[in-house]
Amino acid sequence: MSSLSTLGHLARWAVVSLVLFTGVHVQAADYTSGWSTTPQQARPVDDGLARVPLSGEEVRPSEPPRQTARPMESPPAVDPRRITSTASMAERRMMLDHDAMPLAQLQDLATRESNQSPRFAFVHLALGDRLIQQGEEASALHHWQTAAGVINPNAASDEAQRRLFRLDDLAPFRVGVLLPLSGKYATIGQNALNAMKKAISDHRDSPLVLVPMDTGNTATGGRVAAEALANQGVSAFVGPIFKDEVKAAVEVASRFRLPILPLNPNKELATGGQVYLSALDPALQAKVMARFAHYQEKPRAAVLAPDSEFGRLSADAFVQEFSRLGGQVTGVVHFPAGVQDLSPWIKSLRMAPTAGSPPRPPEALFLPTTVEQTRVILPQLTLISTSSDSDVVDLPLLLGTNLWNRNELMADNAALLIGAVFCDTSAQERHFFRQAFKKIFNDDPAAFAQLAYDGVAILAQLLRQQRLGGGEWERGFLRPEGFRGATGMVRFREDGSATHSYQIYQVGTEGVLPLPDIAEVNQEAIPVRVPPGKPASAFDNRSIYQPQNR
Repeated sequence: MSSLSTLGHLARWAVVSLVLFTGVHVQAADYTSGWSTTPQQARPVDDGLARVPLSGEEVRPSEPPRQTARPMESPPAVDPRRITSTASMAERRMMLDHDAMPLAQLQDLATRESNQSPRFAFVHLALGDRLIQQGEEASALHHWQTAAGVINPNAASDEAQRRLFRLDDLAPFRVGVLLPLSGKYATIGQNALNAMKKAISDHRDSPLVLVPMDTGNTATGGRVAAEALANQGVSAFVGPIFKDEVKAAVEVASRFRLPILPLNPNKELATGGQVYLSALDPALQAKVMARFAHYQEKPRAAVLAPDSEFGRLSADAFVQEFSRLGGQVTGVVHFPAGVQDLSPWIKSLRMAPTAGSPPRPPEALFLPTTVEQTRVILPQLTLISTSSDSDVVDLPLLLGTNLWNRNELMADNAALLIGAVFCDTSAQERHFFRQAFKKIFNDDPAAFAQLAYDGVAILAQLLRQQRLGGGEWERGFLRPEGFRGATGMVRFREDGSATHSYQIYQVGTEGVLPLPDIAEVNQEAIPVRVPPGKPASAFDNRSIYQPQNR
């Protein structure tokens, strides 16, 4: 059964009404150790909100612990016949433009825009959509009510009424959820499932129904679970997480011609078919760091990376991009896993030959390493110091990835990290997501929770676009505006891989601070140089975490 159908095709299914987060639909799949489809062998899984029943049942989870929203005062009258399923091209364009705006800009427009302005309803609709994702339901309802009550109705006011009243005029869109819900990774899988439920509650105008199934973290489990869900009539997959189960599930999704959004960054899976990789791309992060080194006017750079698939992928991407920008790569060294004394590999970087000149140390050093590996490397980097003064350690500019973004980075040798930079998604977006997640589930989101949220949020936004007359589903994934998720804006390439907008962070004496947004770093262009060290105002100039005195 193909998922590349319109919602009219989906109308053949039984219609179920969506409810608010107090009634997120989760249709049960079979959780069995032997992958039998007989209800007698099914094993219920506690989803943290309500019991996941045996196959064939649907549940409306009980009210989770969260802040109760204020009831709306004098809600606008609604005529179901007036709420349309299409919008003009200009209205769709305006919706997408406002949805991509930073939160601060939307809040500013909401205070300044006249209620007679054509964009008034669009501003408040987008602001309500953003606030509901942050767990601020009362404020979101207020802005949706404002948008719905405009004197001159338009597509934005119609959409606001959909958020407020949730008319049951859309057939359900069943999403096959592939996660490890048993075994040693069950906690990770459950955390990701909770994030998906939050995505449904945040997109309450889209008729998504989750159908979760346990993959058991094996290739066999991934294949069998995907086949079972495909035969049950799901129209898309989100997950799995780990490499072997992902490969097996992708094969099934391709055979059934169903789109799948794995929570794994392996670009080998991006075939340009039905596979869409919204996970953070290590190769893209390496390119971002190469561009940063370039506009910091560092003409020579080296790479010290682990001897692993991830390390080689990151190193190759950095070398390719830095060379494209005219920089000179003085050395690429891979060290074996588990090594504590890296001095032989670091010394080889110091002696890396440069064409037509004596060996010189690199001015920038890319370290696609974990926090633990970075802390081992730091004290040994004095071996490539260029200073003739033995009391001065003149290290190259250190460049890292989102693997550095942990409190433990500053635990030891923090002084050697001063000036180092790394990239990650928006600290503000992560902060808001974590706060809202913790409010609902009384738990912190795990590593894959943001990606799980994004997978469902992307499908919800695609259904919204299709309802508004936004074109064919097949091309919807590739819309240039992208999709707003917990990791920020996500945009897909033709091959199904994704790009994210990365923030640059710098280690200073006061901790780790975001640098000003640098749009050029996220583009295939030579960036403009930006003075280092100035924190971004978007996060109130507060450090993400402070150095620890040890």
